[in-house]
Amino acid sequence: MSRTEPPDVGRATRGEDAAQAPVELRCLRGKPTPPGLANDLRGLTRLPDVARDALWSVLGPCLAEPLAAEADGMLDAFCHTHGLHRDDLARPIKACRFLLREAARGNVARATFVQDLRALCGKDDAIEQFFVAGYDAACKVVRQEVLQGTLADHGKLLMGVDWRVDSVQASNRGSKMRVPVALLTLRYREGDETKRITLQVLPETLRQLREALSEIAP
Repeated sequence: MSRTEPPDVGRATRGEDAAQAPVELRCLRGKPTPPGLANDLRGLTRLPDVARDALWSVLGPCLAEPLAAEADGMLDAFCHTHGLHRDDLARPIKACRFLLREAARGNVARATFVQDLRALCGKDDAIEQFFVAGYDAACKVVRQEVLQGTLADHGKLLMGVDWRVDSVQASNRGSKMRVPVALLTLRYREGDETKRITLQVLPETLRQLREALSEIAP
């Protein structure tokens, strides 16, 4: 699976989908539907029920942009578990990912997205039920990524904190200090890079930090 979203999700190679005119979908905000998109989505209905019910376990981690390095291995393991060929899964996953990312970026309501599915594929309960089951959670993941990217485009964005507590006993500057010192490692994103900085924090500064956090997020 490509690690960037291609201009066409799938190539129209079969029957009616090859001749289907582009459909105007609200989740695409005026952009044309890629050739073969409807047929690739219908691949969901060709999966065994148990595989389709479990598909969010691999589709969810595949929603990130860029695609996670472990995505290919997860798809291979899923195919092995459910007795599928890679082609049975790759195109439906790619089509779902494309539509979900577009819908999330546009903050499209679930009911509107279902209407788009019907415009694209007709009334298909299996497809609709699949998307409804995970739509809200998928959009939340993508919109969080979009927010983080938006902030990181304009400066450093704190992504996480690791910590430990040490005790300073003595140094060449003095002895018998026995002062607890917290080490805070801040993980932050700057542009496309993830960086880290470690700070030593004394108890008084920790108290100030705690008071500030209680005011920010009581």
